[in-house]
Amino acid sequence: MNAASSTTERWRSLVVFLTMGATIAAAIVAGLQADAGIRSQVANRESQVNALLASGEIFRQGIRSDYDLGTLADLTKEMQDSLSLEITGLEQEASGDLDSAALARQRAEVLRARVERARGLSYFYTDPAHAPSEPDALPNLEGYVEASAAEANRLVELQNEQADEYQRWSRKGDSYVAVLALLAVALFLFGLAQAASIRTRRTFTVFGSIVLAVSILWALTILLA
Repeated sequence: MNAASSTTERWRSLVVFLTMGATIAAAIVAGLQADAGIRSQVANRESQVNALLASGEIFRQGIRSDYDLGTLADLTKEMQDSLSLEITGLEQEASGDLDSAALARQRAEVLRARVERARGLSYFYTDPAHAPSEPDALPNLEGYVEASAAEANRLVELQNEQADEYQRWSRKGDSYVAVLALLAVALFLFGLAQAASIRTRRTFTVFGSIVLAVSILWALTILLA
């Protein structure tokens, strides 16, 4: 009888110890789940902020590009008109129409002055990174497009990274919830073990221990992922 009582007491102590361990494990997993939830919300917020910044940057750069390219188009047209008037003036001078030739050259000089003034105000001619290497050459349009899209691309890349981070922490949080459910099952089995007879207590204790071990291993896997 004493041996049976001693065995019963040992199993009861084991159940109490396992119950405490499962309770502590549940508290830790709950803390990890809360941390994952906070991190996922922060990542989601940052993703939305970067998405808004990227949209604003694309809108801003679109307005600027319209102005810069429009200015370049007007400047190029006036350069072509100036050259055409100079050629016309030479032809009129060769044919003896000196007055018309002088008028054409005068108009060409006005256009050249407007071109020089526009160059001083144009981003394509004031920025050394995009300015043409020769007076009559075109600016570096390819470099301009790349530079214009650089900031928007950077913000989009950050937004994608934060979105991936949000998904990662969100999956972790969901997995921790599943682990908590398993720990609840383990605690339920340990509770049944305390109220059951010695033979049934062993069965509940063994199954509860297996569930507890699986829960802890799963939680470690999620934590290290």
